[in-house]
Parts: sequence; structure tokens; C-alpha cells
Amino acid sequence: MEYTFELRPLRNPAVLAQLADALEERAQLLAHPRREKGALSPKERLRRKKLRYRIYLAALTFMGLVLITFSLPDPVGEIKMLLGGAALTVCCALWLWISREARPARAASKDQLMTQVGKAERAGARVIFNEGGMHICPAQGGEELVPYPEIQFAFESSDLLVLTGARRAMALQTLELSWGDWEEFRGFLSLRIDEMVDLRKTT
Repeated sequence: MEYTFELRPLRNPAVLAQLADALEERAQLLAHPRREKGALSPKERLRRKKLRYRIYLAALTFMGLVLITFSLPDPVGEIKMLLGGAALTVCCALWLWISREARPARAASKDQLMTQVGKAERAGARVIFNEGGMHICPAQGGEELVPYPEIQFAFESSDLLVLTGARRAMALQTLELSWGDWEEFRGFLSLRIDEMVDLRKTT
């Protein structure tokens, strides 16, 4: 199964308005993500994180007091114990730094994506969808494959389908579909993209 879009310049003000609406909806979804059942709220995650750090701080403070108490009668031993405590503190700090959750890359803003889509050379370009992913074929040659897992959202309006990832967007006009049936294509895409948003009721 394959679907082909022959891209044309985006010049219709109504289509550009639909693109802006789709990117605004994306910004809202990223700012207020839908929480899965059983998932912790951001407030609860922050509370647990603060509690963990308080426990770590209390443990390090207690260990420091123990080291000082046992090293008082022996000045040389005191230095050794303090050096050992410092080394232990550094190791704990490194462990906390390594074990912390990796922060995801910052997503591109609405204005950045609008600029990117507006500057894209669309005339003569093609976009092909098949089982392997989304194939972007510029007019000047070459091909870029975008796997479906890299597409976060698909926004459908009356004249446009906007696919967005973390750092890019692809706008497809319904009239650009040159091979395949639109309704079949929608069903094909809905099985491969987690979040499809219908904006036709508001456009």
C-alpha cells in the first residue's frame, strides 16, 4: 500500500490559517499533555523528587557527624576520615547526577515550525507513505525517510493534514494526494501514529 502527495506552494490564506491553528493545537498538547491512567502528575513527581533529596541530605549529614565524632581523639585519623567523607560525598553526587532522568530535547516552537514550513521548497517535491515510513523526495533529488515513531501528532483540518515531530512539521494539502484514496490514507495513518487530532469541527 502506497500513497503519494505531489506538493504545491502554500499560498491560500485559509490553508495558512489552518496550518497556524494546527501548530497552536500542538503547542497546547505539549504544554498540557494528556496523562495516562495510573501515571503520576507533575506535582506528585516533583514532591517525590524533593523527598528523595531530603533523605539523601539527611543521610550524608548523619554520616558526616559520625565521622567527626569518631575522629576527634586522633588528629591524623580525623584528616583521613574527613578525606574519606569528602570522597564519599563526591561519589554520591556523581551517582545522583548519572542516575537522574534524561531531559528530552526542547521541542520547536510554533513560530519556528511556521518558518520552516514556509521556507520549504515544495514545488516539484513529493511525499510518499508506505509501510517503511514517510519518504520525503525534494525536487532537486535525494530522499529522506522519516519513521512513523518520529511523528508525534497528525492534525487534520478541512484542507490540510499537518504532521509534526519534535523539531519539524510537514503540511500536506488534501488536493495534493495524487495516488491513493484519502479515507484509506487516513485509516492507514491512524494505525501508525498515536495521536491524530481532528480539527475539522473548529475550522
